[in-house]
Amino acid sequence: LVWVGALESVVVASPALLHGTVPERPEALDALEMVAHAPHFEGDIELTSSGGERVRIRPRTRVVTNNFPSLLRAACRGIGFAVMPRLLALSEIRRGELQILAPEWRAERLPVHLARAPSPVPRAALDELAAHSRA
Repeated sequence: LVWVGALESVVVASPALLHGTVPERPEALDALEMVAHAPHFEGDIELTSSGGERVRIRPRTRVVTNNFPSLLRAACRGIGFAVMPRLLALSEIRRGELQILAPEWRAERLPVHLARAPSPVPRAALDELAAHSRA
C-alpha cells in the first residue's frame, strides 16, 4: 500500500431531515439520528472547529454500514445525518441533496492508500488522488 494523503470529513444531511434548521454547533447533532460508517464514524465522534476547539458527540445511530456509497444513499434519503469524506459527497452537496452541518467543524481526516497493482499506476492518477486528499 502507498499512502496518498487524507480526506477531509464533514457532517452532512438531507434538507428533508433538517426541517429548515441547519445545526451550527456539534451538540445540536444529538437531536438527530445518524447513519454511521463502521469502523470510522460510529459511537463517539470527535469534531474539531476551525479554531481548534474539540467536542465529542455520541449521536443515536439508526443504521450502520461499512460501505460509503450505501452511507451516501441513506443520508440523501433522510434516514439520518452522516460523517463522511467531503469528496465523496461533493456532487450531492452541489446539487442540494445534502447540506453540510456545523460547517465550521470537521471530523477526523481519513487516510487514502493506493494498492499498487503489478503494472505501474499513471503518475497523473496519483497526483489527482493526492490533490483531492489535501483539499
